[in-house]
Amino acid sequence: MRKPSTLVRQVVDAGPPTKERVWDYTYMLYAMGHLEEVTALVEQVRANEPMALYLSRDLQYDYTATRRYEDAEAEYRRARVLEGSQLSPDSLAFFRQLAGKRAGGMEELRALHARLLRQSPEFDTPFFRELGAVLGDREAMLARVRKALEDESYGGGSSAAYLWTNVADALGDADLAVAAMRRDPGGLGRIRAGGHGAAAVCRALERAVLERARASGLQEAAGRNRRGRLLAPDRPLGRRLRAGGC
Repeated sequence: MRKPSTLVRQVVDAGPPTKERVWDYTYMLYAMGHLEEVTALVEQVRANEPMALYLSRDLQYDYTATRRYEDAEAEYRRARVLEGSQLSPDSLAFFRQLAGKRAGGMEELRALHARLLRQSPEFDTPFFRELGAVLGDREAMLARVRKALEDESYGGGSSAAYLWTNVADALGDADLAVAAMRRDPGGLGRIRAGGHGAAAVCRALERAVLERARASGLQEAAGRNRRGRLLAPDRPLGRRLRAGGC
């Protein structure tokens, strides 16, 4: 019996790359951690429908998850003139700005924050409003995330946990990001819709690799990957990270 993934791949290869033909397969690949392959497929679909904002939005998520920040920014700017809601692209741009992956500094960060507050009530929460008062102060922003974990009503409820996740991850606190992700009723199913969330999981797994290496005296044997993180690619966890797109 052929594997379901093989059958789906045959459907994908049987005709032109359209959303109807490709999308189920991309979500399967995303769940398996094959982020670069997902991105390549979405690029093909976008090439056939360059004016579809929803395709541009998903591609911006995929570029962010694969840490292709310049590509994400270029696609964000290209899609500014497309018809439809810019809420998701703006939110993703905000988190990239918070992570220091865009030009414009604090002025642009504050402008994006204000734009999100105006665009949707899902951002109009005590957490996100107070975040605007401490932009630029990493510890104060992380303190707001911890407060949201302690008091979900302050954070806007568990359905807003993806915002806490992305703030913590953009600020480089993978453990806090994963703790916030666990409060999200959508859980890991929202990773693709957050972009940074996939990176948070990768960083948490990388930390587990390091801790295991230190505990067993293997840190010196671990090779540095191209991003400078200590990994042991010849060991099971290191192979899992690489196979998962981290």
